[in-house]
Amino acid sequence: MVRRIMLLLVMPPLSGCWQSEANLYADLTPVTPFKPGAIAIRNTDDPEVSHQQLALDGTAYRISGRKDEAIMVLRFYSLPGTPGYLVADATGLASCPTGAYEKGPHSYGLVHPLPDGRVEELAQNCDGDRAERVGATKKGFVCEFGDRARLEKALRTLVTEKPTAIVTPE
Repeated sequence: MVRRIMLLLVMPPLSGCWQSEANLYADLTPVTPFKPGAIAIRNTDDPEVSHQQLALDGTAYRISGRKDEAIMVLRFYSLPGTPGYLVADATGLASCPTGAYEKGPHSYGLVHPLPDGRVEELAQNCDGDRAERVGATKKGFVCEFGDRARLEKALRTLVTEKPTAIVTPE
């Protein structure tokens, strides 16, 4: 769940993502459904595969690139009314004198774990009138959500969308 799930899971680098400056899930405990280890991420519109490492640190996952340097923190939450799907909350990492810390907005997407161990990532951009349709505020290519209820309503619309990436344990 990294580059794409990393996107989802690494959604911050995605232009046109769904995000919030505030942590909309601060009052909930994340779930930890994925086994740590090596993963391969393939965007559905690109044949290239990205290889990452997924580590579990308490209730948060950290995604690392080739140099074993964590680049993102991921947390997952159940999405009420949508069994089998999870909200992915991704934040970037920055370095400070005392180590890495979470930085930047929270980017959100939806993930769908499959019985064979792969995970589908479902994320959308904020083009056209999408922000208005999903109850968000459009800021450039970003759909900004001010509350969890609106975000979750929007995320439920992704259930019928094609996956934007597939994450496979290696």
